[in-house]
Amino acid sequence: MFIPYRIEADEYDELGVPWLTYAIITACMAVYLVVVNFCSEFQQEDIFYRFGCTPVEFKWWTTLSCTLLHGGMMHLLGNMYFLWIYGPLCEKVLGKVKFLLLYLIGAVVSVGGHVLTVPALYDDIPCVGASGAISAVLGAFLVLFPKVRIKFLVYTMLFPRALPTHGPAWFVLGAWFIVQLMSSLQLLGGSATEVAFWAHVFGFVAGAVFGSACLYFCSRRSSRRLAAGLRMLEEGIELDDDYMRELHQEKLIDSFLMNALGQKDELRAFDQLTDEWRQARSNGDDGKIILCYYRLVCRYGAERLDGDAHAWSAGAAARLNMPGLSRYAYYQAICANDGTAPPRRRMLENLSAMLERIGHDPAAAGGVQELLRKYYPNA
Repeated sequence: MFIPYRIEADEYDELGVPWLTYAIITACMAVYLVVVNFCSEFQQEDIFYRFGCTPVEFKWWTTLSCTLLHGGMMHLLGNMYFLWIYGPLCEKVLGKVKFLLLYLIGAVVSVGGHVLTVPALYDDIPCVGASGAISAVLGAFLVLFPKVRIKFLVYTMLFPRALPTHGPAWFVLGAWFIVQLMSSLQLLGGSATEVAFWAHVFGFVAGAVFGSACLYFCSRRSSRRLAAGLRMLEEGIELDDDYMRELHQEKLIDSFLMNALGQKDELRAFDQLTDEWRQARSNGDDGKIILCYYRLVCRYGAERLDGDAHAWSAGAAARLNMPGLSRYAYYQAICANDGTAPPRRRMLENLSAMLERIGHDPAAAGGVQELLRKYYPNA
């Protein structure tokens, strides 16, 4: 068993306070304290049957009301702890409206999944707890932040003390989901338990689908916004600081790139921009490659960069349909002649293919092909 205790994502601290996550935690704890301290045992049971989701007497609105009720202190603390760990980062990135929608969809889908899969032995027992909705938050977290490091404690029978360690979110949450899925499959085999494992599975999958949809639509919007800036670069208009701040506020460029683009110190700016360029190259982020490359060339000149940097940036510009910048970068890569760039024949072939595909400048395409025929007749 392992228990997470810290998400290593300090770069998101500036996005604000996750008030909605704290409000949900406060509401669940307040409801529990009121029910426990001001209701008799008979009244508590009546509340569970009225506002919990009883499969045999299913009412759609109980899929939401049951998330405010918990069967005991440990049940409450366990759910709220996981929401406190994973909820804030999801809320900061998704925003309050999307996060609330994620939570509500997770509640409905998870409880609905429990109703469909609950063994006959438990179909008259009300389902209570926010674990299904919180499982949706976990599923979205896995999709949105698969590589974020999570610190957790490992408890085993071999060691008397907890072992602190860390791992990426895809490993930690993936392992948690596998455990829930295996426990759910045991229920199909006739095992009996009071834990709604299928609700966890359905909620997690719903959250993963929701997170994937958010990523898809966000990437489309980001591509359009960033494409507008790249077209400005293609036309020779340098992006000003205000435009960069807008991109940063809309989360289209990260804070590290924003800091590198706005760095005033010449030496530090060059180091930071080249580091961001290398990271973008590793991640296959063509837009970020172009932003860093353009700023480096404008600020320090093409001669400060090696042929490899020019060649990779030329390829990124070609993939983004920026023939002007791609031709410039290929030209600089060919002129660099420092042994770091790919062979000239390959660069000329790539440039020719790009110009033919875009059809933007037939004369330039013909000129490149003439160079290939002259210097590389076997190409």
